[in-house]
Amino acid sequence: MVSPRNFLICILVAAVLVAGIGILLYSGSLLSPAAGPHADKNPGQSGTGNAAIQSFSGPTGKYVYIVTIIAPQGGHVITAEYLLNNLGGMKEWRFSQYENNNIVPGDWQMPYGNSSQKTVVEIHKVTNISVVGGSELVYDGEVFPAEFFIDDKGNVTEEGNIAPRDCYEGVPFEIAGRLPLLKGFGQFGISDCNSDPVNKIFTLKIFHNNDPVAVSQLSSLRTDGWTVRVISDTSLEQSIQSTHDRLHALKEDPAMKIHDYDLIVDSRTRPVQKIAEIFVTETTPENQALNGTEIDGWKARVLELYELKRENRNQ
Repeated sequence: MVSPRNFLICILVAAVLVAGIGILLYSGSLLSPAAGPHADKNPGQSGTGNAAIQSFSGPTGKYVYIVTIIAPQGGHVITAEYLLNNLGGMKEWRFSQYENNNIVPGDWQMPYGNSSQKTVVEIHKVTNISVVGGSELVYDGEVFPAEFFIDDKGNVTEEGNIAPRDCYEGVPFEIAGRLPLLKGFGQFGISDCNSDPVNKIFTLKIFHNNDPVAVSQLSSLRTDGWTVRVISDTSLEQSIQSTHDRLHALKEDPAMKIHDYDLIVDSRTRPVQKIAEIFVTETTPENQALNGTEIDGWKARVLELYELKRENRNQ
């Protein structure tokens, strides 16, 4: 069986080989191909070795993201293509993995929730790829402005805020309107932002800056007397590296049954939420004791890979 992590690695590596680094690094205008269809949306909201992969476009111009499925029976990882069709909600996405190139709610890879827990479909852009411990390729991600919840009847609701509202209120639209684009397509992660209406300064704190050209363009923006200040969140980057080292050490413990892990930043709240996703092959007292605790300030989310249980049943 191809593991979710290995499958994702194959996709990422293939994208680099086929599309080339020049395609992966979007360093032109800050307006992405999504600028047109999303121009009417409220700013700050969406209704609906290192390498900058984040959302990568191949020869057909498709933007691909990583998706964590958090279901009552455990966790799963799939991929999603952002369709840029402006239909809103889940209709703006096509989900795929393994033999299924059009996963929909109710499929085994995106199951319904139950009476006590909804299934969460959490879309991540990848902000960084790195080799940890000299033996494994892992990614760091950021929650995209799209998170869907599926109940036991298949009804889908969503949460689309991309930043705290006070981050962009009162800011000129030319600046605030770029937040959804930067969040979805920027070659860096956004860890915080704030506005100073008295001095007319908009501050954006970023991590994993893999597109200095785009950051320079944003920093030079001037509109209605406002200026933009971009700050590198070096403390977060250091925390990411040290936490990867901790997780790598935990993975070496056979009792933990850790298959893969990644670090996800959710900047939709203040302070930013830092989540360590830990995928295990089976639940054990050792890894369940880790669930919900903090590792260097990162909240551990332990998920049993439910496709492994499904495979065992089908054997």
